[in-house]
Amino acid sequence: MKQLLQSALAVAFLALVAGPVTAQSLNPALGSDVDDVVASAFLSGFGGALAISDGQVLVGEGQNSLRPGIVYLYERGADGSWSETAQLMAPDSEMGDSFGSALAIDGDRMLVGAPEINRVFLMEREAGTWSVVGEMAGDDEGEDALFGAAVALMGDWALVGAPGAEETAGAALLFDGSDGWAQVARLTAHNGDEEGRFGASVALRDGEIFVGAPMAGGQDGTVYAFRADAGEWVEAGELSPRGDADDAVFGMRLLVHGDEILVGAPNLNLTGAVMIFTADNSNEGWIERDRLHSFHGTVGTSFGGALAVGDDALWIGVPLGMGRRGAVDRFFRTDEGWTGVERLSGDWTSPNNRYGSAIAVEGDVAAVAAVGTDGGAGAVVILERDADGVWNEAERLASEPEALPAILAESVMCEGGKAAIYDCENVEILSFLPLPDIGGERGIRMNDTWGWHDEETGREIVLAGRTDGVAFVDITDPSNPVYLGEVLRTEGSPTAAWRDFKVFNDHAFIVADASGQHGMQVFNLRRLDEFDGEPITWEPDLTYDRIHSAHNIGLNPETGYVYIVGASQGGETCGGGLHMVDVNDPMNPQFAGCFADPQTGRTGTGYSHDVQCVTYRGPDDRYFEREICMGSNETHLSVADVTDKENPIAVSRAAYPNVGYVHQGWFDEDHRYFYMQDELALMGGLIDNTRTVIFDLVDLEDPQVVGEFFFDSRAVSHNLYIVGDLMYEANYSSGLRIVDISDRENPQEVGYIDTAPTHEQEPMFEGAWSTYPFFESGSISISSIGEGLFIVRFHDPRPVS
Repeated sequence: MKQLLQSALAVAFLALVAGPVTAQSLNPALGSDVDDVVASAFLSGFGGALAISDGQVLVGEGQNSLRPGIVYLYERGADGSWSETAQLMAPDSEMGDSFGSALAIDGDRMLVGAPEINRVFLMEREAGTWSVVGEMAGDDEGEDALFGAAVALMGDWALVGAPGAEETAGAALLFDGSDGWAQVARLTAHNGDEEGRFGASVALRDGEIFVGAPMAGGQDGTVYAFRADAGEWVEAGELSPRGDADDAVFGMRLLVHGDEILVGAPNLNLTGAVMIFTADNSNEGWIERDRLHSFHGTVGTSFGGALAVGDDALWIGVPLGMGRRGAVDRFFRTDEGWTGVERLSGDWTSPNNRYGSAIAVEGDVAAVAAVGTDGGAGAVVILERDADGVWNEAERLASEPEALPAILAESVMCEGGKAAIYDCENVEILSFLPLPDIGGERGIRMNDTWGWHDEETGREIVLAGRTDGVAFVDITDPSNPVYLGEVLRTEGSPTAAWRDFKVFNDHAFIVADASGQHGMQVFNLRRLDEFDGEPITWEPDLTYDRIHSAHNIGLNPETGYVYIVGASQGGETCGGGLHMVDVNDPMNPQFAGCFADPQTGRTGTGYSHDVQCVTYRGPDDRYFEREICMGSNETHLSVADVTDKENPIAVSRAAYPNVGYVHQGWFDEDHRYFYMQDELALMGGLIDNTRTVIFDLVDLEDPQVVGEFFFDSRAVSHNLYIVGDLMYEANYSSGLRIVDISDRENPQEVGYIDTAPTHEQEPMFEGAWSTYPFFESGSISISSIGEGLFIVRFHDPRPVS
């Protein structure tokens, strides 16, 4: 199957709470924003759902896109170590089916949610072995219902949340096992909050049902209670916190413990809280009897992001605490209530692990998920309690990395609209290397790609960006590519979704965004000759430190200047505009000046997201042989004359209809037309299909929009390059698109390859990130974010003139 969303729950909720769409640059979840709290609660990689039963630890991994969802079973061996003993999957499992996104166990029965396909599977255990014995379907709730996002099981009762039903109003469905697991009730909120996400959490108690709607009331949240009455389930009131609960997402987590109902509100007052309710016998309702807070009191920690009870203690997840490394607070019962507390935190060496995002406890064993580990792939820590009552880490669990099969030795032609499993037209796959085959460890993803032609040997080398560095692949024989090695990120810098690089004078110049003091790495590509059959990890030859982080880097190969843009986090940022560096002597880069047009960019500093700089030979004679930079500056196209680096000039700026985020563009070879990508217009609902904007720059001082080219797909446009009369666009979920621009103002698509076969061609940041179409051999590289490196060839269907 094709996934519309890699993490259905996280993205669905984020779509609701994130507000206006913003650019894909720094992690939008930094700070204490409610969107990060919600995402942390619903990330469903390895450990997104946990359960422990009869000594078995069950770990859900529902977020998979390149393989089916899996529930992993771990058991402790005679030597005390934990090992995987089974993998549970849906009977007709498919890639991206989300099986394992939610778990609930009662005795030898288990419910497993698969919300992407609106299914819940009933499993039973016999002699320690689990088998699927039935399923519950939510087809009537609608394609986007997320039926199975939350589940609860008690005896013969199964309760299933469908928070996407009724266009995100949500629903919960009750099934009776004594009647063949027939649906016996459909529950909704009486006040019909259209965006409440009723069913995001569910809980059962004898004769009572509790359902969370954490987005009700504009993200304040509500919990609804229902009681059985004469064979019918009727709403019996709401559980409401004392005082204000603005943006609290109250009800994100629910837990029934004896006569107490525990409700997580992980964004209450930006710090989070857990409210404890008991029955109010005076009015047959519920009253908040106690409220627990983190004793650390830090903003944005998501205290209450997970709840569990075991070993006479209340375990509360704090997944965004300790710099997003995460923690668990264990509260003890005393005569005064849940008052004693102990903090548990894993020994994490990097941020964003989100330890405490899910918890399960049984006896002397606990399992704690860290869903942010390895770039969101997730991990689980097994804790064991010793004879002194101290909890110690016993094991760290993780799944194997996902990967599509490699394509090597023989190319795959596009026949009948398919090349292997990839949709295509007029594009042949010469080879495909999945991420693990080019050094990508678990959780690592791809970003940019560029190329180097070794003029001494004739070799063609692909530079393939990863979130942790740059891989080098020899594609001289394009059907038998060879991974040579890597240059890793600057020591102390985190992994980065955004890494960019260019090649000049046999050297690579590498920058990364949101990366602290990363700088611009300089690497002599002649060192690739050191390869002797085993991949090498090289250190850069030097690191230019006048910038720290940067989003992109442009190059004019005729002048030997690089243009670093989107600089941040220290150094000479130039307002995020052009930080100009002379690299004619690559081992001695020299800062040459700044340029920024403050009438462009979202913050009024002239921030540039990307740039192309050329020695201009277009129709405007006033600027002939001048060095012109075309900046994609968020709000405008910026045209600058940077010939004099000490006195650069803003020549002009231009917008276009329905600007979302001016992302990237490229000149045609005549330097008259400029083709522009907008990354957010489609995601923001400003346009209906993938679009490329066409500027006529016959007058550099007065750019004119002369056309918009729309594709049939709804993928987000990203990076494009032009060779002759062909434009090569890497458009995320629709892959590489090849467009004939011989009629400059009337482009025609002539070929494509979809590199993300498990994703729909809908707005998302998955699929083809970039492409490099400049190799003389005709080989084209494509970097696909979660898949790997494709080498392809276009077979031109146009008649030879």
